[in-house]
Amino acid sequence: MKRKNILKIKTLILISVLSISLSFGQTSNYTGGFNSKNFQGNAIYKYYEKSDARTFDGTFSFTSTDKTVSITGSYSNDLKNGAWKFNLTNVSTTDLLMDYKITATSTGSFLNGNLDGEWKLTRTKTISFSKNGFSQYFQSNLNTLSYMFSGETVDYNKTATITEKSTANFLENHFSGKFSYSLNNNKSNVTGQFNEQGYFNDTWTINYYEGEILKSQIRTYMNGVLLTVKNKDNSTGDIETIYDNTEIVTGFFANLDTSGTYAIIDSKYYTFGTDKLSDYTLKLLDDAINVWYNNNSIVKSAYIFEIERGSNEMLFYPERTVIYNYEKSEQIKKELKLAEEKKKQEELERIKKDKEKAELLAFLAKRKTTNYNLYESNLSDYNSLKNKIENYLISEIKSSDIKNLTISGEIKYFSDTLGIKSVDFSNLKSNNDEFLINVKTDLEKYEINSVIEKSYKLNTYAAYTLDFVCLKGKSDFKIKTKQDNNYLTYITEKPEELIDSEIQKKYLSQTEGKYQISYTILQNNSKTTSEISTISYKENKHIGRKIIYYSVVVIGGAIYLVLELL
Repeated sequence: MKRKNILKIKTLILISVLSISLSFGQTSNYTGGFNSKNFQGNAIYKYYEKSDARTFDGTFSFTSTDKTVSITGSYSNDLKNGAWKFNLTNVSTTDLLMDYKITATSTGSFLNGNLDGEWKLTRTKTISFSKNGFSQYFQSNLNTLSYMFSGETVDYNKTATITEKSTANFLENHFSGKFSYSLNNNKSNVTGQFNEQGYFNDTWTINYYEGEILKSQIRTYMNGVLLTVKNKDNSTGDIETIYDNTEIVTGFFANLDTSGTYAIIDSKYYTFGTDKLSDYTLKLLDDAINVWYNNNSIVKSAYIFEIERGSNEMLFYPERTVIYNYEKSEQIKKELKLAEEKKKQEELERIKKDKEKAELLAFLAKRKTTNYNLYESNLSDYNSLKNKIENYLISEIKSSDIKNLTISGEIKYFSDTLGIKSVDFSNLKSNNDEFLINVKTDLEKYEINSVIEKSYKLNTYAAYTLDFVCLKGKSDFKIKTKQDNNYLTYITEKPEELIDSEIQKKYLSQTEGKYQISYTILQNNSKTTSEISTISYKENKHIGRKIIYYSVVVIGGAIYLVLELL
């Protein structure tokens, strides 16, 4: 029973593995002719067919037809992955000037087609000078190549040997970290480092020969941009600074926009350029970098692209420049000029607002010290109304044909500055209903004067109570009034239109907030108290984009108008 179960499990595993293999295509081996970038030969590699396309997947090896070149590595899903090794042994090649015999080894790793980690190159080149088309002119100018021979005298009729070593580090297919390159047992060399973004950074030192003189060049970089160049003649010890752009470059990075593409310095617009500074290039440095940078040359590369399939090219050169953009700078100057004009206008507006604020404070201070004696004004209105009613009733009762006509009771008038609001006749009585109706009709038409103080019409609510008895035939008829305060009361609900518009004008330019305006009204000549007797009014109005709320609080006889600007 157990044996059967084991067999079932093995069968299931086998079926699962087979299903996975089939889902990716059947893996096959290729052995046969194959061409690299520069050589013909044979290759052995694993692959599978997918969607009518061949996908390299597994180990790979290549050997040139003459057995001088061998390359080994591996692929994953058609991309180079893992360790790769490139070997050249006595490979012969030629160019316009020279014949070469090259022996070299280059080793390192790829990750998903990208250069990854440390790579190393060692190479020996034996050089003889080509006779085809090699003119006296070229021979006389070969001193430009003297850096390659580390100060040794070159006999054009004999061979010369050059040895190279280089170590470079990579991260996500760009340079990163320390770098070194040397010629002829380190007699000439390049040392420096790259930042994590793949650009020249900090100090780079190049030691090279001009003729038989050893010279040094010290270059400083910031994020791939050249800061300074200094040349040293080791035969004299003299040092000369031939380039210094530190101020512009450091200012550029200090003011770099959040997009990381441009900076504005003193109204000037700078951005990145992708070209090198051609006036300050150095051949040895260029050769050292080009060993690794997207190069397929048999003589000058590290052979990492000799098998092109599955390799991603490096996206950018590790040096860049900071360039001045005239058109953008002119545009910025115009914008700054407009901004300056706007700033001046805003300053004028601020001064204007401060002036208005000062005027407003003066306005409010004046209101705080202004006493409106409404009692006297309303008492005048009351007496005028009382006399009108008294004269009217005496005239009506005397002229009536009705004998023993009487009218008595109480009349209440409620008014504001717009006139009589309502009349209460509920306590008015007469021994003749028809006469009473006529009197009510006439008395409803009576008016009072608006209260005006110091050019401001105050919206006053007044209640007038008249208590009287009228008897026909009585010559001493008069309206009897009670002299206590209950018969003459008022409350100011809100600022009338003139005050309201003035306050709005003053506050229109103010910032949002809460402001309190107070002005004192002497009610019946009594002193104010701190007790809040009523909150009688609240209204909102739109002033431009602001909403203004009025709240009026009556504290004894003092009226406090609270404004909230929201």
